[in-house]
Amino acid sequence: MKKFILGFIMGAFLFSIVPIYAVPAIKEAYFNDDISIYLNNNELSVSKITVVEEGQVNGSTYVKLRDIAEPMGGTVTYADAAKRIDISTVEGVYAVPTPEPIPMPDVTALIDAENARHEAALQVIEDEYVAEEDKLFNYAPYVYDNWDKAINLNEDEAIAQINELRKQRDALFAIDRRDYYPIDDQIFALQLLINIKAEWKTMVKERDDKITVENTLHEQNMLSIE
Repeated sequence: MKKFILGFIMGAFLFSIVPIYAVPAIKEAYFNDDISIYLNNNELSVSKITVVEEGQVNGSTYVKLRDIAEPMGGTVTYADAAKRIDISTVEGVYAVPTPEPIPMPDVTALIDAENARHEAALQVIEDEYVAEEDKLFNYAPYVYDNWDKAINLNEDEAIAQINELRKQRDALFAIDRRDYYPIDDQIFALQLLINIKAEWKTMVKERDDKITVENTLHEQNMLSIE
């Protein structure tokens, strides 16, 4: 039974190595303490390394051959000249060819790529904001002519001015309707400026929220690379 288990583990070990040669690069490699390995319901104290290749999401986890073989009664030896690893047990010897060293990821290239992605993402966010701002800016001649006034508008002062104009309008309504309409036009103009300012503030907030999300993602990606 011990011979069968060792043979199965070695076969799985060799099979899991094959994809290494089929991919051009390794994106990430790190010690993984989230995975536990048990032998006969007893946890083994072994180091686990997870390797994530380009195009993978979860990657593959590797352990030292000796850390698995010895608790199962095996003895591991290495012949440098032959590039051969032998696992010896009471029932037989199992030879394993030495795999090629796993290439380490090019951290500098990964950092440069992430920085380029981050800058491109920020540019997309800014372009989207400018496009929406242009739509609002060119909505109507009145908006175009009063854009700076709307953006710099103090909403509280504008609302107070509207309330004062309404009082004047109501007082004139019963006296002379000809004086009523100019005041009504002023109220309408101020309300339009308030609405423009509100839409502009909403666009700015959406842009800033997207930037915050992208900056957080960038920080997480940089930490995972380093």
